[in-house]
Amino acid sequence: MKSLLIPILFKLLFVDIQTNEKLAGVKIETDNKTYYSNFSGEVIIPKTEKIKRISYVSYETKETFQVLQDTLISLKQIN
Repeated sequence: MKSLLIPILFKLLFVDIQTNEKLAGVKIETDNKTYYSNFSGEVIIPKTEKIKRISYVSYETKETFQVLQDTLISLKQIN
C-alpha cells in the first residue's frame, strides 16, 4: 500500500536581501491570524492561509503574497 503525503503546512524563511542574515520577528498577516518568524527567521503557516501582508521594521512591505511551496523570502531594507 502506498501512502500519499499532502503538505498541509508551508515553511517560510526570511532573510535580508543584501547580507542573507536571517530576520527574526517578521510579521505575516493572513486572512485569519498573524504570525511572526522565530529567531531562525522561520515561520510555519497552514497551507490554507492566504497571506495579506508581510512586514518588518525598516524593511519593505510585501502585499498579497502568494505561497505555493516552502519559500525563502528576501526583504530589502528601506533607506
